[in-house]
Order: sequence, then C-alpha cells, then structure tokens
Amino acid sequence: MTLHTPIPVPPARASMAGRKGGPGTRTMLGLAALVALAVFGNGAVLTMAIAIFAAQAALSAIQLMPSRRGRLIARDKPVHRRPRVYTLHVATHNEPPEVVIRTIRGLLAQVGAPAYEVIVLDNNTQDARLWKPVAAFCEGRNGVRFLHRDGVEGAKAGALAIARDMARPDATHVVTVDADYAVTSDFLARADAALTETGADFVQFPQAYDRDSGAPGVSEELGDYFARFASHGDRRGATLLTGTLSVISLDALDAVGGWRAVTVTEDAELGTRLVEAGYRGHFVPQVVGRGLLPLSAESLCAQRRRWAHGNAATFLLRPGVARSLAPVRQLLAWVNFQTFGAILLIWGLASELFDLRFGTEIVGLGVATLFLALLAAILPFATASLGAATCRMALLPSSASATFEALCGWEQTFLRTSKLREEISVRMPPEMITTLGLGLGAIVLSAVSGDRVATAGGIALCLPAVAYFYLEHELARYRRQLGEVST
Repeated sequence: MTLHTPIPVPPARASMAGRKGGPGTRTMLGLAALVALAVFGNGAVLTMAIAIFAAQAALSAIQLMPSRRGRLIARDKPVHRRPRVYTLHVATHNEPPEVVIRTIRGLLAQVGAPAYEVIVLDNNTQDARLWKPVAAFCEGRNGVRFLHRDGVEGAKAGALAIARDMARPDATHVVTVDADYAVTSDFLARADAALTETGADFVQFPQAYDRDSGAPGVSEELGDYFARFASHGDRRGATLLTGTLSVISLDALDAVGGWRAVTVTEDAELGTRLVEAGYRGHFVPQVVGRGLLPLSAESLCAQRRRWAHGNAATFLLRPGVARSLAPVRQLLAWVNFQTFGAILLIWGLASELFDLRFGTEIVGLGVATLFLALLAAILPFATASLGAATCRMALLPSSASATFEALCGWEQTFLRTSKLREEISVRMPPEMITTLGLGLGAIVLSAVSGDRVATAGGIALCLPAVAYFYLEHELARYRRQLGEVST
C-alpha cells in the first residue's frame, strides 16, 4: 500500500525542535554575568573560571568512571496482557533508494518472529527519484506500507509520530530502525526474547556499522558509547534510547506523550521521559544490524554536534533525571567545556599583556580545563586504539561548540546525516577552524607574554585540527571501499 498525500502533523506529538529565543533563565544568567564582569572585572572572570574548571573536572570524572555492567534484574512476574505484535517504523528523508530498499528487505525477512508490520514513512523528500523507487518496491508486498508525506514538521520525531498513528490497532510495541540499517534475520526474535526474559518496557540494541574495515578508528570511537555508557544503565533499567534498533512498548510510549521534537535528539529525550516515569529500559549487547558511517569528516562532525547539543539540551530540559547517575552519564557522554577553556585562555593572556589582576590564574584554569576535556576524551582508548583516540580528539570541537550553544539556550536545527555521495563535502567545519584559530592565537600571545603554560594550552587547542586530517583520511578510505563494493 502506498500513500503520498500531504497531512498536517498532530501538534501534541510533533512540535518543532528547540525553543525560540527569548528572555529565559539562561539568558538572564548571561546578562547577570556581563553585569558582574563590568562591575568586578577580572575578579568575576576568575570566579567563573573556577566554576568552569570545577564543572569540567566533575564531568570528566563522570565520563571516566568505570562502568558497572550487569544484567537487568527481571520483574518477579512479567505481565503480558496480550500477545506481542510489532510495528516496525522506518523514517526516511533524502535517502538513497537502494539503501532504504536493503533495509526493508531485511525487515521483511525476519525468521521465527512474532506478528509484525513494517511502515516506511518518507517525509519532505522533494526529489521523487529518491522516494518513488522505494514506493514501487513496497507496492503489493504483504506486511509493508509506504507513505510519502510533505509538510511534516518536527523532523524525524514528526515522521515517527505519524507512523505511530498509522500502526495497526492490535500493535503492542514499536520498533524504530534507521533507513540505512540492514538487520539480521533474527533481530525481532531476539528483541522479543529480551522483553520476555527481563520484563523491560523498552530495549535498545547497539549501533554498529556496515563494511567499516576502511574506518576502524571511527567505528570504534562511535561504539564506545554503547560499551561504556549504554551498558552502565542496564542493571537499574535506565538505558536510554538511541533512535535505531529501539523496541518500545506502545503503552509506555503513549503514556509519556509519544514522540516530541523539543530537542534534536528526540530518542534520548523520549528515553529520559520513560525512565523518569518509572519505565525500565534494557540494553542488549548483541549486534543485530549494521548501518552506514557518515561519508565525510564534516558530516561526522555535524552528527556529533547534533548528538551533543540534543543530549545536553535534554539534560537541561529535564534536570530531574539527575536523581540517577546512569541516565546522566549517557546524556553527558559527549559534553565538554573546551570552548569555555579556550575563551578563558585567551582572556587570561590578554589580561597578562595589559597587566590586569588574576591574568595568570585565569590562564592556568583555562589550560587545566582544556587538558581535562582532552584527557576525558582520549584516556578510554589509551591502551586499546590510537585511531579511535585520534578520531575522538578530532570531534572534540564539535561537541564543545554544541555544549556551549546548548548552555546558552541557542537552538540547533535538526540535520540528517547524509548518505548521498553528491552531498559529500570535505570542508573543515567552522568550529574546527575557530578552535584552531584560538589555539594559534594563544601560541602567539604566549610567546609575547612568555607564559609557557599558555603555550601548552594553545597546542592542546591545535591538536584536534591535526587529528581531523586523520579522521578525513579514514572516511575517504571508507568511501572508496563502498564504491568498490557497489561497482
């Protein structure tokens, strides 16, 4: 069945991402900081520098703490009111049709699975050459429906909200699968077994990447989240969602208000609401599907900006989640204060040059903040993979700028990770250029002032730009490998 008519999005389930500018709490705090700076000068800056350093120290400790892994403790008597029926949702936008069709084939080839349906919802794709081949593939096939909708608001959350409304009436669980994920034939059977074994309200499988031998460092860096953070929340049932290979009870989904686009990581935000409402999530450490890596370093950086911004915004939007460390660790996995440290470093150097008070102290706190952020990023890979550590270093400025924007209350637009070769760009992202510029500026100013500590801070700011070339090298090799496979 194929539908392609415009439809308005239900506003309760698919609001626009982010909050528009206005006099909010963070804006007022920013104005208060400027007033304090004008009145108290470098004394106020020193106070802020101490607070930023302390925040980065606490953040690094949270990120580096050992993960306490363990199986989710099953409920005493899991209750199943009716047989499970699954509705599998694939949201697409400007995706290569051959990639989406591969995903649908895998979903239709499930072996030993309970009853299920597949809904493919293409939202806002203007080029009919991208969505019509998928519609043609789905036409007449049992168990799959394709819908093309224009005017969808709320990006992926809006598309998933529409798919939820289209689900078969007897469905009990929704499964979200990204458009580029080829799942194993036993994916749904494993998910059903995990729900039966644990009585969990939702389960999350790890994201893995297809034909990734060309970029092992990138793949390992991305997999670190599941190895250290997602698994940590399992015993307490506080594993959050990551958007693909997620299986959620519809009763739980509807009870917490469904999909919302209040941040650019609608999956983590929903997971936070589920955990806060007392629903339990289970992480299943089994690879049941593999997707495509971003095709360029710039695209990977944009993806990381979205993840860091969305998760930080979710944490600020729902501070009640801080009652449990497990979801906090997941939300703050990529957050860092490198941007704040760079600002402190430059400010302190300028203060030294103009013989202002506390310049040296501000420089020291800025450099310490930079090194704490750097160590938290690379130490987990110190004895495992130099390539993964280099890739993580290259992504630091993207995470840092997203953290800065989220704390300032600045909105970020949802940007999908492109899988189209014609959209590949090898430009260095703006945040990388800015960080490199600040690092070089700090080295020059430190040469004038003779502050060797500041020189070390400038070098630390330049390192991600060097690592970025390695990141691009790995993804260029990955692109070549994909080209060889497709020819």
